[in-house]
Amino acid sequence: MTSVALPAAAIATELAAAAPALIIGHACTTSALAAADIYGRTNTLFIATGSAHPRLTSPRRGPTVFRLPAKETIIGDFIAVELATFFPSGAITIVHDRAQVSRVAAQQVITALTRFNRAPGVVIPFASGEKSYDTLIDAVLAAEPAGLLFAGFPQEAAMIVKGLRARGSNATVFGTDTLAVADFWKLADAAGQGVIVPLAPDLTAWPEAKPLAARLAARGVNPTRAVILAYSA
Repeated sequence: MTSVALPAAAIATELAAAAPALIIGHACTTSALAAADIYGRTNTLFIATGSAHPRLTSPRRGPTVFRLPAKETIIGDFIAVELATFFPSGAITIVHDRAQVSRVAAQQVITALTRFNRAPGVVIPFASGEKSYDTLIDAVLAAEPAGLLFAGFPQEAAMIVKGLRARGSNATVFGTDTLAVADFWKLADAAGQGVIVPLAPDLTAWPEAKPLAARLAARGVNPTRAVILAYSA
């Protein structure tokens, strides 16, 4: 187990021993997978609110393990449809940072694109945490993509997008939902304009959810999508 999974398993074991009626949470994928094994074996009712990893429920850990987010396979299909629609011709390049969640997301999109006869021309993995991504940017520019999908952390995405724009690339950049954070847009600045991030609907904007969001905010709880999903569970 990873360093994240170990405490998650310990916490899940302690919670399951208390025999609660329901456990909601474990937003981190690594934690959710580790905890789901415990809850499945102990027949503890568990609803995961943050993980989209397919292995959370396929195969099932047990009849008491459920999820609220759509599986990454479905998200991958959605992104692939968007890419194929935006770029009916021309090269599509996929860049990912080798992290498990990024690799899975990239592979799901590649599999879906292949079904649409739009397999990506180049797939470029890279190591996160570098001070410069000039070599990666060289590889992207050499591929001359019409569109680029980035799966990775927002800090690296901002550096890479700024580098591409500084060197004259006008390729349309898609990002996974990891880029839907203020850090990316702040770091990317003007280079972030035009970057497309497919997202699930903003639940806080739904008329049906506004009374709940107001009640949560009045109690000092930020009514994020994850919070509203947890409440709905």
